[in-house]
Amino acid sequence: MRFLTAITVVLFIIGCGSNHKTTAQVQSDQHQAVKLDTNRPTPPESVQIPDSGYQKAKPEVSKPNPKFWDFTATWCPPCKTQNPIIHELMADYSDRIEFRIIDVDENQELARKYGIKAIPTQILLDTEGNELSRHIGLFPKNSIIAWFKKYEFIK
Repeated sequence: MRFLTAITVVLFIIGCGSNHKTTAQVQSDQHQAVKLDTNRPTPPESVQIPDSGYQKAKPEVSKPNPKFWDFTATWCPPCKTQNPIIHELMADYSDRIEFRIIDVDENQELARKYGIKAIPTQILLDTEGNELSRHIGLFPKNSIIAWFKKYEFIK
C-alpha cells in the first residue's frame, strides 16, 4: 500500500511540474508581453488611418405601438374559438399593434386591475397604455379590424 502511495505522489509531482510556473516566471512572461506591445511603431500624428467603411449600428428608437389585449383562459370554449382569430391578426398587424394574450388564471392581478368580469374580453389601449375601448365575448376578425381602423391603428 505504501508503495502505491509513493508512486502516486511521484507521478503527481512529475505531472504537475511540467506545466507549473512559478510566480516569478509568470511575472516575467507578462513583463515580456508588455515589452513586445510597447515596441510597436506608432504612426505619426499626420498619418490618417483610412476609414474602413464600417459604422456602428445605431439603436433604433421606436415609438410604442397601440395595444390589443385579449383576456382569456384555457378552459373557456369561446376563448378557444377566439384564439386562432387573434393569431391571424398578430400575423397581419404585429408590426403596428402590440398583441398580448393574457390568461386570467395565470395573471389574476392584471385581470383584477382591468376589471375583467367575463372572458374573452378584448381591450384596446393607446401607446401610453390608456384604455380606449373594450369588448366582451367572441369578437369576429372583421369587427376587430374595423375597431383598429376606427382608432386609426391601421388604414
